[in-house]
Amino acid sequence: MVEARMQSEASGQTTHLYPEARYAAGTWAHARGVVIKAEVVRLPGRDPRDNPPFVVTNLRPPPRFLYEHVYCALGDIENRIKELHDGLQIGRMSCCRFWPNQLRVLTTGSPTTGRIAP
Repeated sequence: MVEARMQSEASGQTTHLYPEARYAAGTWAHARGVVIKAEVVRLPGRDPRDNPPFVVTNLRPPPRFLYEHVYCALGDIENRIKELHDGLQIGRMSCCRFWPNQLRVLTTGSPTTGRIAP
């Protein structure tokens, strides 16, 4: 974070760095890779803010690729699932078969209009 703060201060822009480390929790059999996103966010009219998320992984791609293209992609998929769950009430799908669940999705009322979907 120190290096990210220095770069952000020098450029006046939001800065992202992707260092990596090895870590082993006490209960783990071996060390795992940790990708850290050392980010300093700068928004107009606000003080700079540190944002240091990290990912524990056993994958080998370069840290920036792993964070931006693997980890963030998984987060995007989770957001789409949440949209389905909240917007289409996918939680109502209690059958293990496709067609009954498809019918439930099609007959679910829209949360904004209250109308039945076509």
